[in-house]
Amino acid sequence: MVLDSKHNLRFQVRQLVHTSHAESSVEKNIIDWTQYKSARKIAFYFAMKGELNLDFLFESGKELFLPRYNKVAKAYEMCFVQCEEELQSGEYGIKEPGMQCRTALKNEIELWFIPGMAFSRSGHRLGRGAGFYDRLLEDENGLKTGVCTAQRILEYIPLENHDIKMDFVLTDKEIITIN
Repeated sequence: MVLDSKHNLRFQVRQLVHTSHAESSVEKNIIDWTQYKSARKIAFYFAMKGELNLDFLFESGKELFLPRYNKVAKAYEMCFVQCEEELQSGEYGIKEPGMQCRTALKNEIELWFIPGMAFSRSGHRLGRGAGFYDRLLEDENGLKTGVCTAQRILEYIPLENHDIKMDFVLTDKEIITIN
């Protein structure tokens, strides 16, 4: 039942598009955000279709971590990258750290920027359905921040046992603190 309703929500959310104005507003919200200013080690993602682009973080001077698919484990792992040139085309055609990039230590990352198709004001995330980020975030202590446009904030997202709740949701209009 939960899977069916999540599938229906994904279909509805795919119809929403964002503009470059939304990306510039999100960039400003991140740069001005106290949590971002104080964090030294930040995880983010390479945007897929429908996700907000955070590539500006390469110019941040922070220690950056991006996901890399581990074929043996059939799961993603976060890896330290020093520059965009260390990236290569990955398992699903998404840019990811090359094999020369080291894997992050457990709880090394202070602030996570997590993509999602949608989020709720209570910190629940609607992902693409594979659970990759839920497994990445499991037992991690860093602040988990969902990133999406304001139009992708939903009143309700059904939960499954493995779903990881966000600490914040950052949009082009606001930063939502989850209690």
